[in-house]
Amino acid sequence: MSHPVKHISDTILEDLRRLDQSGVVQANQRLLRGIYVSWNERATGTELTFQSVPGTLLDLDLKIGTAPDWLTFNIEIGMVRFQVGEILVLIADLSATNTKSLEMFVRTGRSWGNRDTHLQEPLMIAAEPSISTAFHTVGSGDEMAGDEGYHTLVIKLPKASGHIKFADIRMFVVPAEAAKRVSQYRLGTVA
Repeated sequence: MSHPVKHISDTILEDLRRLDQSGVVQANQRLLRGIYVSWNERATGTELTFQSVPGTLLDLDLKIGTAPDWLTFNIEIGMVRFQVGEILVLIADLSATNTKSLEMFVRTGRSWGNRDTHLQEPLMIAAEPSISTAFHTVGSGDEMAGDEGYHTLVIKLPKASGHIKFADIRMFVVPAEAAKRVSQYRLGTVA
């Protein structure tokens, strides 16, 4: 049985893939259930225009006046449990004119509040469309590990004017036992 992250993210992103809409995005505006862009509203002159056409996820044109404290693209994963040793895998087809990488974190909400786990690898980006893969092995000190919580994948967008295209994103989790078997194979053990 696959991890719930795959099913939840596939469902949310499929809704975005079917969307045929464009317009200006307001701070913290939901584009769809589980998808929103966020920045602090005190940042003057920040304007995001989006376009979503069936078959792709999202084109974002960013016009940045005063740089916001944060600017993020958020995908709500929902109520799930991540176990220590599992590997969260993100595969994205994307391009950008204003950055070479996108840092990410998972915000976890539980009864005591929200806490963040910064992912070990960013998504690497080129000006031309390309596939980028990022892996994060859940550690015992990660806020996302342990009891069930409400999780959101937060992708930090550049605080510079430009264009980002998310043609596709896929998420899944490699179970801890399978990840352990894979990590045992190193060049030194087979050479």
